[in-house]
Amino acid sequence: MSMRRTTMRDEVTPMLPPRERDPYIAWRPPFPEPPFERGHTALLVVDMQYLDAHWDYSMCRKIRDAGFERELLYYKDRLDLIVPNIRRLQNAFRTAGLEVTDATGARPTSAWAILPHHSPAKPRSLTT
Repeated sequence: MSMRRTTMRDEVTPMLPPRERDPYIAWRPPFPEPPFERGHTALLVVDMQYLDAHWDYSMCRKIRDAGFERELLYYKDRLDLIVPNIRRLQNAFRTAGLEVTDATGARPTSAWAILPHHSPAKPRSLTT
């Protein structure tokens, strides 16, 4: 979803049309509200570690140092939008007493890629 910053610091204006005018979803029935129940609901955040999801570290730093900062500005814009939204989701889940976990796809064929509490070296998460 594309978003545009407004004059208010934390206010964001959606750039999508209202549901009834959106040709991709207006004709479909709305999805039912899912139940959020302890023991049956968790938030899983995937691949949000400093390696590739922080403007000042690792991948982003190397690309910028190589002179490609302009090419990376769209990615930075996405990070600036996504990371705070993930943080809000995490806070809401924790406040509701629901589980929050994160995983990395660094070794997607290994079992610990989806079970981070079993990982031999859990990466530092950007959002937790």
